[in-house]
Amino acid sequence: SALVLHPRYWEPLRARLMPDAIVVVNSSLFDEPVKLPEAVDVPATEIATEQLGNPMAVSMVATGAYVALTGLVELDSAVAAMEESLPPYRRQHAEGNALALRTGAGLVEALAAPAWPTVGAPA
Repeated sequence: SALVLHPRYWEPLRARLMPDAIVVVNSSLFDEPVKLPEAVDVPATEIATEQLGNPMAVSMVATGAYVALTGLVELDSAVAAMEESLPPYRRQHAEGNALALRTGAGLVEALAAPAWPTVGAPA
C-alpha cells in the first residue's frame, strides 16, 4: 500500500509495490491517471487548499482516504491517534487535521473494501 502525494516519488515507489497494492494517488498533481487495479484518485491538494483552506493538510486528506478504503482502523481511532501524537506546540492543528482526515474518508466511502468484516467482530 502507498500514499503517492507527488509524481516525483511515483516511479521509485511503483517498482516496490505488490501487484494488488492499494494506492491512494494525489490526483491534483498527476497529469495522467496511475494505472493500477487498486489505485484510487483523490484530489488531496485541491481539497486541502480550496475546500479546507489548509495546503498543509494534503497528507491528512490522503490518509483519511486510505483509512476509509482499507478499514484497517476505525476513522475515529485514526483521529484520536493523530491528536495524541501531536506535540504540545502543534495542538492547535488537531481540529484542522481531524477535519482533513474525515474529509478524505468521505471522498472514498463508496469505494471502501474493509480488510475484514466488522459485523460480529469483538468489541
